[in-house]
Amino acid sequence: MRKTTILGTFLIICFALTNSNAFAQSKNDKAKGKEEKTEKKDAKADKKDTKKVPAKKDTILGNKVFVVEVINMDAKKATKNKNEDVIEFKNNKIKSKFFDAEGYPAADYTVTLDSTNTEEKVYIFEAESKNEAEGMSIKWEGTWDGEEFSGSANKMKKDKPKGAFEFKGYEKSKKKK
Repeated sequence: MRKTTILGTFLIICFALTNSNAFAQSKNDKAKGKEEKTEKKDAKADKKDTKKVPAKKDTILGNKVFVVEVINMDAKKATKNKNEDVIEFKNNKIKSKFFDAEGYPAADYTVTLDSTNTEEKVYIFEAESKNEAEGMSIKWEGTWDGEEFSGSANKMKKDKPKGAFEFKGYEKSKKKK
């Protein structure tokens, strides 16, 4: 009888421990579920708070049109390979009539004030236009000091140079000096 009592007590203790572990596990699972739901709600709230803000309107180059001479620097005699072009900055995009005809559409650009030039205001712009059909892009870099507008447009394919162009000109509304 004593063995039966000890065995019975042992079984009751084991059962109690098993149930208490299962109960604790169930509590932990519920707590984790609540945490996950809270995290999902927080993520949804974050998405609502981060609305897409339109790009700040460019007041430096925005709505300006430049008449430039484009020189193909890869040509054997670059001086013979000159083309006139019109480059315009509109709706925060740069567009070149010359390169647009080659399949490079208008592209977003950035413009910053050159902080290294203390004598006059010189603005630096950069952009990249992609010709998806050919898998190529043009990386634009240039400057404008209020008078002279110049820079480079480099054709790239998979980050390898495929053509180099330089341009120089003036704002269309102003007379060439």
